[in-house]
Amino acid sequence: MICCNKFIFCIINFATGKLRFLIILLLILPFGHQASYSQYTVLPMNHDSLLQLLTTSAEKDKGDIYLNLALYWFGEKNYTESRKYCKMAIGIFNNYNDQPSLYLCIDLLIEIYFTNNDLKSADDVVEGLLDEFKYLKNASLKAHIYRAIGNYYIRRYQFDKGIECVNKATRIISDTNYSQLYFIFNLASDAYFQLREYSKALEYQKKSLKVATILEDSTRITGQLNEIGMSFQELMEYDSASYYFNRALTTSFLINDLHYASCILDNMAEIQFTLLHYDSALVLFNRALKIRYEINYIWGIGNTSTNIGRVLLATKKYTEAEPYLKTGEEWLMKCHDRNYANIALNRNYISQAKLFEQTNHPAKALEYIKKHIAVRDTLLSQEIKMKYAELETKYESDKKDSEIQYQHLLLNQRERQLILVFIIGMVILISGVLLVLMIVRNKKQKEKLLNADAENLRKELELKNRELVCNVSNIYTKNLVINKVARTLSKSAANFKQSNMEIVRNIISELKQNMDETGWKEFEYRFAKVHESFYVQLDTKFPDLTSTERKVCAMLKLNMSSKEIASITMTRSESVDTTRSRIRKKLGINHDENLTEFLNNF
Repeated sequence: MICCNKFIFCIINFATGKLRFLIILLLILPFGHQASYSQYTVLPMNHDSLLQLLTTSAEKDKGDIYLNLALYWFGEKNYTESRKYCKMAIGIFNNYNDQPSLYLCIDLLIEIYFTNNDLKSADDVVEGLLDEFKYLKNASLKAHIYRAIGNYYIRRYQFDKGIECVNKATRIISDTNYSQLYFIFNLASDAYFQLREYSKALEYQKKSLKVATILEDSTRITGQLNEIGMSFQELMEYDSASYYFNRALTTSFLINDLHYASCILDNMAEIQFTLLHYDSALVLFNRALKIRYEINYIWGIGNTSTNIGRVLLATKKYTEAEPYLKTGEEWLMKCHDRNYANIALNRNYISQAKLFEQTNHPAKALEYIKKHIAVRDTLLSQEIKMKYAELETKYESDKKDSEIQYQHLLLNQRERQLILVFIIGMVILISGVLLVLMIVRNKKQKEKLLNADAENLRKELELKNRELVCNVSNIYTKNLVINKVARTLSKSAANFKQSNMEIVRNIISELKQNMDETGWKEFEYRFAKVHESFYVQLDTKFPDLTSTERKVCAMLKLNMSSKEIASITMTRSESVDTTRSRIRKKLGINHDENLTEFLNNF
């Protein structure tokens, strides 16, 4: 039984690694960002006085009264009445174009819907607000609205949208609007802390601390020092964390903020506990517990009592640890916010289960494991819960049969099965990874071979194209020689006998007419071998091209200029340009499109 319980705790302790993060997160949320409603002007009157004031106030002044009534009912958790008066205030402020008050009312309306879990209505208000104020010129008011919407998205765990709004607010707010900057930086640090991007959280926490120092606000300074310490704590930079916690503790005592002081002491003790400095941790936890009793901080008493029990448990002082863990459980059960309480109860239940397991009370240990699973079933994997259910069934069966030896055998067998399943799973996982790596490697080798083949083909094509250009140049040279012979014969015609003049003229005419026919046939034969489908596609799509136009197309395919083509065909560049224009027209090419690039697609 003990061996099996140890196995359970190995699983649970691994799965509960997020607990400390969640506790720290919930500790900073009350201090991480002030409610927007601190900017409202709250009239020092009760509900009846406010209603009475409505009968004597001018229409313009009723907006503030409606807003205060909305705040009153919000505090009383009557969200229907709060929403009614908030909308009435919005109507008044809208009629009188009082934009600051209007947007503060909308901010409150979002909070009403959110708190009442009417998220669809809250989303509608936020989307309408984003669309309505995008052209707003008041930078401070615009930054306030972006911050309010960013806070809403972050509370909905839509961090990308929330951080986007925070960044927009940061870009438009004045560098001297310190109050707004503090709230914006603080909201950004909360978002990154929840995302566990602690380095980014530190960046904004230090900005918030700088602004709080400029404002000379000791409470905010204390809060930021504490939050910076917690970020360093999560990064396991314990020296830096301790430095900031000590500064925060000093300022909390100076301003007599005992709530903060107890939280900071708890954080400092947690570091000592992590470093296995149990005596120091116990001293700090006891100081925190004393303060929390003084201020009657229910959740704090429960959490710190649990922490003291954990230290005593780690030092094997089981008799002393049990009452602290029990006291922690009792106080946490009194906490009204069950979600907040359950975070600490998880740690308490794990510690009590471990206590009873180590003191050889397996039934009590199993009872607290069951409590632990009940309060955090969403954080445990379905597989772990199923295995727990199987174990519980086995335990109950063995208990009824009172066959302790047989029970021990079955539980050991279950443990071996789980280990075997784990090993098989790891083998499958590793095999899968190796298979993927082999596939990736083969794919890269194939790609490398294909790239090499493609490069070889490209080089071969370039070589053949150069040979074709040389062939065209040879045609040009031959034509030049033939043309020179023809001109020489023409100039010497007067020296020939009259009976030979007709023969000479026929020779000159035949030379001019056929001087490049043989060479061009050879060129076209070679060109067709390199670019097999060029002439086929060209003749199929554009059958009305002349022989000369086909030759010009082939030379353009070889990336030859009009000047080069003119020299080879023994014509003027203007004639080649005219031929190119006719080709463009026949091919249906726009003036903006490159003719050579078009032909290269064939």
